[in-house]
Amino acid sequence: MSFLNFNLSGFGLDISDFSIKIAQVVEGKGERLLSAWGKTKIKPGVIDKGVITDKEQLVSELKKLKESVSGNLTSNFAVACLPETKTFIKVFDLSKPKKTDKKESSQPLIDAIEKELPKEIPLPVENITYDFQIVREDDSSWSVLVGAAPRDIIMDYNEVIKSAGFSVLALEIEAQAIVRALMSDKYKTSVKERKIKIPKIHIPKISFGSKEGEDSSVAVEKNSNLNGKAENGESIIDKIRNGFGEEKKTAQYVRERPTSEKPTMIVDLGAARSGMIVYHGDSIRLTRSIPISGSQITKKIMDEMKLTPAKAEQAKIVCGLDERKCKGKLKPIIDGWVNELAEEISTTMTYYHNSSADSNEGFKELLLCGGGAALNGLSERLSDELSVPASAIGDISDYRVSFHKEVPPIPKRSVSGFATAIGLALRSV
Repeated sequence: MSFLNFNLSGFGLDISDFSIKIAQVVEGKGERLLSAWGKTKIKPGVIDKGVITDKEQLVSELKKLKESVSGNLTSNFAVACLPETKTFIKVFDLSKPKKTDKKESSQPLIDAIEKELPKEIPLPVENITYDFQIVREDDSSWSVLVGAAPRDIIMDYNEVIKSAGFSVLALEIEAQAIVRALMSDKYKTSVKERKIKIPKIHIPKISFGSKEGEDSSVAVEKNSNLNGKAENGESIIDKIRNGFGEEKKTAQYVRERPTSEKPTMIVDLGAARSGMIVYHGDSIRLTRSIPISGSQITKKIMDEMKLTPAKAEQAKIVCGLDERKCKGKLKPIIDGWVNELAEEISTTMTYYHNSSADSNEGFKELLLCGGGAALNGLSERLSDELSVPASAIGDISDYRVSFHKEVPPIPKRSVSGFATAIGLALRSV
């Protein structure tokens, strides 16, 4: 039975702790067109750090959003993202067995991965679903990038999406979608349909779309029938994600072939947390998740200026770090948050330089996305602090996408928050 039919066209579904976003992108004449989009807020507590705590309410919100999207949502197949704080990725260095079957088979590698999983992933192996990519291979060893997520998390998201009337085309991790949206002129996916027989429970695979030219891999569902029934596919994990728990600051580095091009730092400033992605040599090399969020600034502005949440959000975007606006009252409130963010970005850059043999020339650029990227003056301030050219997503064209002529545009101040949803949608284009 096929759970990921990549010949179908899907839409992007970005479910986070505080909001849901939908985006559908279609091919036009020589351009990609945003043909439908939508956004709704979620009541606090419906999702807590990636865990769905009120399925009924979330299903209700998804159904409402489905009926209220701008444009024409023609697909019923969702490409959704798994919660970043509940996913795990690590590079395994594995020895090959001395004797292997002369026939080409993935079984020795699968056996080696499953032997290593309990040592590397802080969850019982029987409770996870995993996928993998061969990063490097020689006669005696493999270096394999392994991604995993709790089965209950996957099942919960699948159940909710299906209960809302959608079908699940694929589940991805957020960093991959963001890179696809921001770096789509370089980062492309080319995937084959995979058929994996699931004997007991039918859930979609964790899916990590592959780039053209990459080695193919076999995606494995824990408890799958592995007796030669799984077919080779080009599913790869092209992201680096670490750690469980929002408060944990961790990083995982993937060593790949050297490149002469300078790396790009991408920072996704979300409402609940911020994610950092190092993109280098046409692949994701590093990610971090840190407990710095746009909602922290909004709350601080509310508390110190006695504003409603809506007014505080508006002041953050319109005035921000510009001392000429709001009588300069916001800059002192925001300064500490910006300094902390700049320090975390600098730490990540330094870590990457120290860990990579091919990153000694500095960073090419810093790209900001997520709702927090709309903060007035943030990119200029970070550019000065870090001595790296910085820019924030500010227009739909930054995603290499145009609005369909019959679709009302996303408000300009909200465009940066659609990076994940648009990146998910681009998987099918």
